[in-house]
Amino acid sequence: MRLVVMGLASLFLGCGSVPESTDPSDTPDSGGGKKDGAIADARPLFDARVIQDGGFQCDDPCACPLPCPDPREGTTSICGRVYDVAGTNPLGGVDGVEAKSVVVAGVDAIRASQGNEVQPLWMVNTDSCGRFIARDVQGGYLVLGTDDAPSTTDNRATTFIIRNFEVNRAWPDVRAYTTKWETDRLWNEQAGFAFGDAGFSGFASVGTALFIFLGGSPETPPYPRHPEPGVRVMVGSAAPAAVYYFRDTFPLHREQPTRQMEATGDNGSALVPQVDTLLDVTGKGGGCQWPTNPLRTRPGSILVVEMPGDGC
Repeated sequence: MRLVVMGLASLFLGCGSVPESTDPSDTPDSGGGKKDGAIADARPLFDARVIQDGGFQCDDPCACPLPCPDPREGTTSICGRVYDVAGTNPLGGVDGVEAKSVVVAGVDAIRASQGNEVQPLWMVNTDSCGRFIARDVQGGYLVLGTDDAPSTTDNRATTFIIRNFEVNRAWPDVRAYTTKWETDRLWNEQAGFAFGDAGFSGFASVGTALFIFLGGSPETPPYPRHPEPGVRVMVGSAAPAAVYYFRDTFPLHREQPTRQMEATGDNGSALVPQVDTLLDVTGKGGGCQWPTNPLRTRPGSILVVEMPGDGC
């Protein structure tokens, strides 16, 4: 993928050109980015391998918290970390090369869903721990997505969430996600090559929603709740035409999708491919009441939907 926002714009439009990523050297400051341009390059305030604000240093540099700065009037600050969908492990490593190959972009979800030609509102680089800070950026209902950084190898499918980020406040601890093409090929293999022969990247290619049902206690980091087993995905009052639950027994792993299960397993997750029209999707079972989300998928991408339960 040449640029994340090429994929993000096509989630709703199927076409449209986008600008290149802002060169960090053009950024007037390390937090705010270009104040009046179409893109704000809101790079991290601190990297993982430097002493943090206040003079302390963590034993694990990636465990050091990054502050989410208060935004200017009429804007918002969005801060968080990028997690791999297969293992829910945060990006980052000894050298941070993998994490630094990912970018996060924000697109106006409402304009995009109306069929308007849109450009990214802002785009940020992650630091060596996969953390990001988008400071003083436009808020509202956003498609918040990740992909390969410009001029890097195409290793990832566009992966996104949709969320309302109200202005005049900071949003810390936002979970964004990334999907490696090798994960998508593994999913296709585990699902019996449902979308093509061996080596074919299937779920992302056709467009798929990944639901993560989160029930009550205990807390399961990075989630404030526990993934809920025994939940069936429902479209209206019926099950989807195709739904793949996971055989994984570890609650944070998503590596073994199958159509041979009738409800979520230990990871509380499900893949629903090819939601081609706008549909109301919810859950049933697991001892919780589940929200209803109107959504649709687009080819070439994974939509991640966290579903917090009520009354668990």
